[in-house]
This record gives sequence, structure tokens and C-alpha cells, in this order.
Amino acid sequence: MWLRSGCASVVKSIHGVHLGDRPLPTRVIDVGKKDSSQVRLVISHGHLDRYIALSHCWGHRQPIITTKDNLDRHVREGIKISDLPQTFRDAIEVVRALGFQYLWIDCLCIIQRDDEDWQKEAARMPEVYANAAVTMASCSSWTPSAAICQFNVQWNNAGSPTTIAIYEQSVENAWHEHFYPEDGWPWNSRAWTLQESLLSARILYFASGKLFYECNTARFSRSCTSPLPLESFHEDSTIVTKTALQELDVHALMGMWYRIVADYSRRHLTKGQDRFAAISGVARIIAERVRSEYWAGLWASEFVYGLL
Repeated sequence: MWLRSGCASVVKSIHGVHLGDRPLPTRVIDVGKKDSSQVRLVISHGHLDRYIALSHCWGHRQPIITTKDNLDRHVREGIKISDLPQTFRDAIEVVRALGFQYLWIDCLCIIQRDDEDWQKEAARMPEVYANAAVTMASCSSWTPSAAICQFNVQWNNAGSPTTIAIYEQSVENAWHEHFYPEDGWPWNSRAWTLQESLLSARILYFASGKLFYECNTARFSRSCTSPLPLESFHEDSTIVTKTALQELDVHALMGMWYRIVADYSRRHLTKGQDRFAAISGVARIIAERVRSEYWAGLWASEFVYGLL
């Protein structure tokens, strides 16, 4: 299976051979047993464990959400999987298949229509994606109502996960199209997902019947026999940008920031007031490197240039 090769073994990395437990987000979804018809919202109290985060497009119609009114019910009674949109159902199935217990989905784990909780959790969102063992990205749909992809989960007799089989569409184009599909993804037009992709150490991309895995050194595709290494990507790709944020000198890092902002500015936000929050995690990384104050998209060290 292609997921088992490269990047110090994807499966082993995901299961923590190369990862320590991280603080769970404030709330996570306990996906339960593989045959359970319900999941449950859990308040973590800072417990250390491994979890998977979902990155997706909300669309204009809100999916099922957690509010003050149903928070206690989601914690005590759980949530019926049949009440969830298809993207969330598929994500739960994949999380179970990979042997994880916890899943983070923004609209279920952050209390919606509660400004106080949103402000607090929005500030923590960079850590949510940075600490996730892997981020699952649902790339092909504008809403969570579509299937992540066509997949079948196979279990061995002991009930432990063995294989996720992906039934892909036939593709006749050149191999590089398997590795550079991002421009057409609805997911890539959403402002929040830029930060989510740059902060995540490992990403599973589910897109139009295809599956990609990306770490900080390469991208893998089930359709291709060998991974595409970092040096093969164009300079504006997220995998190159992610590495550059950690390695560039201060001057070059400022140039990278302006390219990130240009990309970010072309993307869509459902709520205009999220504009600064949705890129704050990237700004925080750069601030740690350049040692400069950050003022709503501008850096004190380059304030005049930033206004141009």
C-alpha cells in the first residue's frame, strides 16, 4: 500500500512512532467503536493524546453545529452519525480505520453563535492544526454534503484497521497532474484553508476520487509509484511555503509573507470579520522568526513598504 512507503513510513508516523502525544483541543469528537451509530463530543481538559483534524468548506448552508442549546446533549447523549452530513460521516469512518479515537471538526467542536467561545477557540485554531497527527482535507466540494471520496474500509478479524481502499477515477493525463491538482479545488479557494494547510505537518487530501498524502518533504499519490520530492514543486505551492517559513532568512521571509498575503487575498471568507483571525497563525510563525511587531497584516520593521 502506497501510504506505507516514504516519509519515514506514513502509517508509522501517523500512529506516533515519530510523534508524541499532544494536548487535545478544548473539545474533540470521540468517534467510538467501528460499528457504533453515534459519536460524542468530549471536553478534553488538556488531556494528551493523538487526534485528526478535518479541514473542509462550509458552504452557504450551515451543517449540524454545536450551540449553547445543544452542547450538553452533544456531550452527554452524543450525536447520531445519520444526522451528520456525508463529509463528516466519511471523516469518522477514516479516523476509525486509521485507529484513532478523536476527531476535530470546527462547527462541532467550537460553540457556534457564541462570540466569547469563538474568540477563545479561534486564537487556538493554529495549534489545533499544528498539533494534529494528520489533517484530512475535503477538497472537491463546496459543502460538507458530498462524500469525501469513494472508499471502502477493510478490517481484519481482530477489529484493527488494515486497509483503506480508494476506488479512483481513471486519469489519462500526465503524472504531474496527480500532484498539481490544487487550482481546481473548491477547498483551495477558502481563506481559512490556507492557514490550515501551512500549519499542518501531515495532510491527507481527498479530492475527486483521488487520495494524496503530504508531509514536509514530499507528496504521495496512490496513482503514482513514487513520491514527488519537495524540490520538484513550484515555489508558490503550500508544501514549499511551509518549509520556507522555517528555513528562510528574515529578508526572504518578508518576501514570502507578501506572497502568502497575495494568495490569501484572492480567497473567499464567509464572514468578513474573520479576515485577520484566518491568517493569524501564519503571522505568529513569522513573528517568532523576524522579531517584529505585527499590526493587522503589517510589520513594524517594514511598515512603510507594507502600505504600498
